[in-house]
Amino acid sequence: MICSAAFNGNQAYDKVVASVEHHNGDHCGYELILMDCNMPFLDGYEATIKIREFLSERGIEQPAIVAVTGHTEQVYIDRCMESGMNDVFSKPVNIKSFKKLLEKLGFVS
Repeated sequence: MICSAAFNGNQAYDKVVASVEHHNGDHCGYELILMDCNMPFLDGYEATIKIREFLSERGIEQPAIVAVTGHTEQVYIDRCMESGMNDVFSKPVNIKSFKKLLEKLGFVS
């Protein structure tokens, strides 16, 4: 399992590309990406679109990408889904709600 942090959307995208390269183009080592929507340089929405396109072009299985945001208004949720995210996780984060998210996505039972 890979666990890493990115400080902007470009870094998030670059980490996915590097993971695929590390795995000889066969797959992405990330199964779940928690995406901040408001990162600098390239926001989480655009980073998600780029990640989805990169993996799709290569026929690589897509990881779950979940927005982590304080914006819970429907317009933001819709934007997350339109960019290709699987779900939206509201801040503040707590263990109980995070476990429910992992269960919903099928990572734990």
